[in-house]
Amino acid sequence: MVGVNVVETIKKRIDNVVCPICNKEEWLECDTPVAALPIGENYGPAQGKIVPCVNITCKNCGYTAYFNVDVLGIKIVNK
Repeated sequence: MVGVNVVETIKKRIDNVVCPICNKEEWLECDTPVAALPIGENYGPAQGKIVPCVNITCKNCGYTAYFNVDVLGIKIVNK
């Protein structure tokens, strides 16, 4: 879990958070972090590497964007 409003955190850094597919500005947020796994040798996951992310999904078309929690300064809260 993350202890902040993800959409509001992103809007503090980006003036207009607009969907690149349908140009709408209404987003659903997921407060459960996910892991992006960098690709290593033979297209498997890179050893010991993980990119912690949060995502937002366009309410209109379903496009989903992922953001690195470390760059945004979001702390992951274990419950």
